Amino acid sequence: MKKPIKAYQDIDFLNSSDGRTIRIITEYLQPKSKFKKYKVMDTIVFFGSARLKARRDALREYNTIK
Repeated sequence: MKKPIKAYQDIDFLNSSDGRTIRIITEYLQPKSKFKKYKVMDTIVFFGSARLKARRDALREYNTIK
């Protein structure tokens, strides 16, 4: 008889919708563990993103402003 696989080793389970809670918890605990290991006491979080315009659109805008 084959020994059952542990849930934390079951990739299909971890990638399933039922495994979502585990994935969310690990996204919190893994950085927390590294912060503790490296004695990080404070962090700054930046939210946002950068978007590049198409060169043609950027040049048109630049020439309008110029």
